[in-house]
Amino acid sequence: MTKSIYDQLNASGTVAKQRVVETFSGDALDTDRWNLAHSIGNDSNSPNGMSDSVDGGWYLTTHSSNSSYYSILNFNGKRQYNPISSAWIAVTRNHTTTNTAHYAGLHENSYFMISASGNETKYRLSTRNDTEGTGNTDTSINSDTNWHTWKGETDGTTVTLHGDGVLEASRTGYIPSTATGTLEPFFQVYSTSGGTAKTSSIRYMECYNT
Repeated sequence: MTKSIYDQLNASGTVAKQRVVETFSGDALDTDRWNLAHSIGNDSNSPNGMSDSVDGGWYLTTHSSNSSYYSILNFNGKRQYNPISSAWIAVTRNHTTTNTAHYAGLHENSYFMISASGNETKYRLSTRNDTEGTGNTDTSINSDTNWHTWKGETDGTTVTLHGDGVLEASRTGYIPSTATGTLEPFFQVYSTSGGTAKTSSIRYMECYNT
């Protein structure tokens, strides 16, 4: 007998914890779940949408005329994930490695996320505790334009990041805590220099409480 996903993820009698799985497929974004926002204007200023290509996912593009512009997907303030007991998985791609940044993970004022920032040569595990500070740890994975699978997880003491199935980084400082509040999923592309639009893509995201 084929078991449901619920049965496969949960032992008998165990209630499932909060979990979201998004494959970014079809012809439109699930706007009952995701909120799309831009630093300026509307969708015509920051083109975005489902890619018409195999496993292309959803792409986000910044406004092209200035630095510090961004486009972001999030849950519009619905913070359903535990800052000391949660995990996320994301499959993302940066379309350029210069003057751009992209981020994926769980955030609010505090966060734990994957980042490819500015002209840094490596992907990073970035964490923030908004009462303490912000920190970064490089992975061994070069900042490139390939698809990568990331997994971040926190137990309130240590945050770990796996990249393409390998443990790449861990942090114990400046990580989210109960005092800093609950978290929501997000994916963002950000321009660190003006002149040209910056694009990033995401084709899978899963977030869950542990």
